[in-house]
Amino acid sequence: MWLMDCVLSCVALWALFRWRMAERAADRRVWLDRMHGARSGTLGVGISALVTRPVTLERCERLLGVEYALFEVVVVLDGERDAVMIEQLKARYHLIQVEYYPTDELPVRGVRGLYRSRKRRFRRLVLVDCRTPGVVAALDAAAEVASYEYLLPLRVDEYPVVGAVERLATEVALQPLGAVEQICYLPTLYVVLWRRAALIRIGGFAHCSMRVVRRERCRWVWEMPLRRENLPKWHSMLVFSLLALLAAFVWWLDGGSLLRILLWWMLLLLAFLCRLRVRQIAEELPVV
Repeated sequence: MWLMDCVLSCVALWALFRWRMAERAADRRVWLDRMHGARSGTLGVGISALVTRPVTLERCERLLGVEYALFEVVVVLDGERDAVMIEQLKARYHLIQVEYYPTDELPVRGVRGLYRSRKRRFRRLVLVDCRTPGVVAALDAAAEVASYEYLLPLRVDEYPVVGAVERLATEVALQPLGAVEQICYLPTLYVVLWRRAALIRIGGFAHCSMRVVRRERCRWVWEMPLRRENLPKWHSMLVFSLLALLAAFVWWLDGGSLLRILLWWMLLLLAFLCRLRVRQIAEELPVV
């Protein structure tokens, strides 16, 4: 039974550690937000958000509302399946077709057209009409035409929280030029930001699985810069219930030590409360 005690103790300690790091990350974000005016025009780090279908006008509008100066949104749609949305984007943002120059850096096929806006205020939007078989190919097509060196792939209904783009750019700017190839969310090792040169070196998004490829060139953040809307909120309760059932089952096999089962429930409750606090900190950050 000592092994189970050790496992539950480690879970509780890890939850406390995450709670503390989330609090520190939130404090650091407040400090960075206060420096936003002095920071946004002087970092010199450009970031391109990569967006795949399904796409709505509201989603584009919200992403284009990011205040960071060196930021663009690259949208990839299929002209056959998304003809209506493409026409709506052309009309809303005054997009015109420009010359597309393919490269051999990424495995991109089937690009029909590239569109940019004639209006200065909308020039941060790029539209790619591409015959894409899936999300991975669409992300490669977006990365190929991106204007900036750092890429921010966004999943469906995923948005950066307010100040996230500036936060990521700051992490890159704090290191020597080219030293940062990835920025990861540490608890899950999920790669949030990619350097284009690193993506090309491994052969595109099909070979990266959104995981760390070079730890020595990776920076870590403890607060998730992105958040998905309409994310189910029952994950924490489900995990807590499963662990509680496991503890009760082991207690029954052990012969019913009341002191041990009380200890286990206290550790599980502590881990659950820490998880709720970390989630609350994340939800307090508004999305763009």
